[in-house]
Amino acid sequence: MKERIAALLREGQAAARNGEKSKARRKFRAALALDSTSTIALLWLAWLNKDPRASLAYITRVLARDPNNPRAHAALRWARRRMLSTPRAPSPPP
Repeated sequence: MKERIAALLREGQAAARNGEKSKARRKFRAALALDSTSTIALLWLAWLNKDPRASLAYITRVLARDPNNPRAHAALRWARRRMLSTPRAPSPPP
């Protein structure tokens, strides 16, 4: 199973680097289905996600397991900047 997870992670990274974001997300989600604690898959999914809140959720999962992970902390700073720069949808009228 470790070989399959490693292959999915490699395929996901290659797809992301080639601009195939949907394919990359599928590969990383498949890796997470086999190993729900995969730091690599979680951080890539955070980066690939269009929704900053979803990105934060992935990063939080990494930090819950590994609070001193430097990549997760860098990703957290990046995600927080995204939150500040992403306009929120207006609230519906009452």
